[in-house]
Amino acid sequence: MNKEVQDLIQQGKDSIVQSALKLVGGGVTMDHFTKIVVQASKKEIYVSLLNPIKYLPKNSAFYTDIEAILIEKGTTCREYSNPKVNNSDIMDLPFYKETEEGRKHIHFVFESIKSGAPFDISKFDGSMIIRDETNFFDINVESEYYHSWYKLDKLTGGLFDKGHAHFLEPPSSNADNREILIEIK
Repeated sequence: MNKEVQDLIQQGKDSIVQSALKLVGGGVTMDHFTKIVVQASKKEIYVSLLNPIKYLPKNSAFYTDIEAILIEKGTTCREYSNPKVNNSDIMDLPFYKETEEGRKHIHFVFESIKSGAPFDISKFDGSMIIRDETNFFDINVESEYYHSWYKLDKLTGGLFDKGHAHFLEPPSSNADNREILIEIK
């Protein structure tokens, strides 16, 4: 690792996250995110500020899931909306922040879709978008290995319009060219 990366790592995860939040700006705080991951390569520090599970009320749009690179000083973020529209021409979207109403809807969705076994939402690994519609929730789930989509009836908790697809594994020839990242805890 280069000296700049080593110096940042020595400052610790909390300091690295604060540097990333400062780079993002716009009043964004740690309270806007439910998962924060810090990783380092030989030349860069990457900070992922995430909300793996997002509840979107009707007629809403937000920025969320920010990726910050500290050495080169850059950020990217995703935008999500309900209904699904292209908001790229809107520059002043608020940043997503989970609310009590959102937590209630997320809990209802997880209780409805779990298959009898206890499920710990905090251990959810992937991304879920829950769009609130009049009579149902429109749900998209994505992980490293699959993509699922379905609708959940608000009254019965029943699923309909379901779909599921598995992603192909990336070619192994690219494995040698991938940057090795270590997580900073």
